[in-house]
Amino acid sequence: ALVLAAARYLRDLPVRQHPVAFVLFDQEEIGLIGSKAYVQSLVAAQTQVKGAHIFDMLSFDGDGDRAVELWSPSPALEASYQAHGGAAGTPIQPVTFTFSDHQAFLDAGFAAVGIGEEFVAMDHTPHYHKVTDTFAQVSFAHLATVTHLALAVLETDVTSP
Repeated sequence: ALVLAAARYLRDLPVRQHPVAFVLFDQEEIGLIGSKAYVQSLVAAQTQVKGAHIFDMLSFDGDGDRAVELWSPSPALEASYQAHGGAAGTPIQPVTFTFSDHQAFLDAGFAAVGIGEEFVAMDHTPHYHKVTDTFAQVSFAHLATVTHLALAVLETDVTSP
């Protein structure tokens, strides 16, 4: 939902300084296969990437603190999330976490960040990889909070030089 909302929002911005690509990856948990293949194609084509924002597991907030984790964020992306999170009252928790698709971008030297539930802080869905991980378990309030944060950061990223 967040990715679709971002695509629709950014499409309608009057001025973008940078192109935007929306990419969905497969096989993350068996070696980042999809993201590594995509990053290899970017490197081979000598594509410049301003920043890769990887959104993963964003619809649970068991303790109600509205926080999100930034997984192994590049400094400029962390600063943008901290600024927008602070303005919105959304706590931003930078952590070291290398087990998501953002890592493929970081390993190739691209600015990147993973944005997710508080996986490292252990406030993530108890339904992870279970048959109970259904639509009924989604915290739409938290998803909306994170979506608004993401839209603010992405707008800043694509409209600034």
